[in-house]
Amino acid sequence: MQESTRDRKPTLRQKARGLFSSHTRAVWVALILVLAGIGLWGFSAWRSRMTEGNQNQTFRLVRVTRGPIEVAVSGTGTARPTQRWELSTRAAADVKRVLVETGQAVKAGQALVELDADDASLKVQDAELQLEQAQATLSELEKDLASLTLTSDSEGALTALSVKEGQVVPENYLVGTITSAEMEVRAYFNASQVKNIQAGQEAHVFFPNLLCSVTGVVKHVSETGKADQRGAVLYPVIIEIENKGALLPGMAATVEVNTPAGVIQAPENTNETSYVVKEVRTKVSGTVKRILVAEGDYVRTGDVLLELENEALKRQVESQRLKVKQAEMQLSSAQDELASRTITAPADATVLDVRVRQGDRTGAGAVVAVLGDLSSMEITVPVDEIDAGKVSVGQQATITCDAVPGKQFQGRVSAISLEGKASGGVATFDAKVAVEGQTGLLSGMTCDVRITTASKDDALLLPVEALEPRGNEYMVWVVSDVPADTDGQRQLRRESDAGASRSILSQARPVTVQVGLMNSTHAEILTGLKEGDIVVVFVRNSGQSGGMGQWFRPGVTNPGVTRMIPR
Repeated sequence: MQESTRDRKPTLRQKARGLFSSHTRAVWVALILVLAGIGLWGFSAWRSRMTEGNQNQTFRLVRVTRGPIEVAVSGTGTARPTQRWELSTRAAADVKRVLVETGQAVKAGQALVELDADDASLKVQDAELQLEQAQATLSELEKDLASLTLTSDSEGALTALSVKEGQVVPENYLVGTITSAEMEVRAYFNASQVKNIQAGQEAHVFFPNLLCSVTGVVKHVSETGKADQRGAVLYPVIIEIENKGALLPGMAATVEVNTPAGVIQAPENTNETSYVVKEVRTKVSGTVKRILVAEGDYVRTGDVLLELENEALKRQVESQRLKVKQAEMQLSSAQDELASRTITAPADATVLDVRVRQGDRTGAGAVVAVLGDLSSMEITVPVDEIDAGKVSVGQQATITCDAVPGKQFQGRVSAISLEGKASGGVATFDAKVAVEGQTGLLSGMTCDVRITTASKDDALLLPVEALEPRGNEYMVWVVSDVPADTDGQRQLRRESDAGASRSILSQARPVTVQVGLMNSTHAEILTGLKEGDIVVVFVRNSGQSGGMGQWFRPGVTNPGVTRMIPR
């Protein structure tokens, strides 16, 4: 079925054509003109009221300039040495002498106060004696421990070995003998001769059977005589000689000894020649752990013959070593106590306070003197929680002190506390400012500190009074073709200059600006203005409100004013 023209719905394009028909279009144009007129009339009325409302208000015109800007946090603190020492006693004692006075410069290690030390000196002597005894006992035990390894103290053939592994042997047990390559000649001298003979003197032994002479050394002179067949008392003298292979025990020999009194000859046919046989004995008891030689072996001096084990002896040595360490600690403690009776300076410093006098009785832990390094001072300044995040280590600070008029000190933030201190509902964080190269500050002086938290050398600047907060932005009133007053202010009055004032204010137009750094007097303008622009700054009179001069909203603090809680 074909749809009739009457029932067909109009399209969107047809509707639009209807709206903009000649009749309808005239209605729309008239409506727009009426609305524009109402807006223009409202703006003119508002500007007129604004101008009239500010005719009695003081204002000034300022020019946007370039220059440096600095944002700072200020506060008050007390100067203290960076390094400060309170020197105290370790034990109760009488003050013997006070060697310094307040304000005196001292060197590291310099004696400041002497305390009575008689009792401490006795303790040191007793501890020294205890240590000597413990060390002597340990030395003997360590010798015994070393003797568990039995070594040869001579050279020769090992004979008569009398031990086996696993055998328990006592101290001084005969392990075997060593027949040395040397031989002994036992010669006899009468009393008048022997008194001139001493061990170590050179001797000559002549063997008639070999027609040779061998040089030897006197090893021993006996003090006990022996009567011969005729009743004469003779004294044996043992002479040791080297056997080069031809000498045998029992050979006849003639002996002469060189003495300071001359050559002394022993009577013939009374001399005895024999091998040198030395016994090998244990020096400590123990169990034979290992035998390293066999009977008949030729051994040299220092060769290990056997090893013993003695666990009890080892435990004694370890126990005694601990006793020696304990004695050393006791001596060190006693020496420290004695040294503590003389109070000395820990470093180059200045005496800030002396708290004792000669003859005073001090208790343990009593502070006798206070020292400080006045060449390195610091000031602790409490920073409000609002500004704490702006302060960081390394920031420059300017310091002034009423006690040192006309002088400024420079410093830097050395530390900022991570934990705040609550007081009156406000938290503060301690910032430490190290004073650089100061001369004249004393400990305890009250100082004003200004910490520079941010700065720029070349910024576009405008007085903060010209800013009007608008939410998260700021607005200013800019005028054109009007010179800024040289005296900085212009008073609007109803008299002769009322018209001029209305003319200036009628030119003012609002401009939204972006602000960077801001302090209590100026703000850095990032966008919206350029150097040379002229801005209206209203000075609010007491009791006035509203108008362009109202840049502070209720409850809003000037953002350029930083707060710091004084000490």
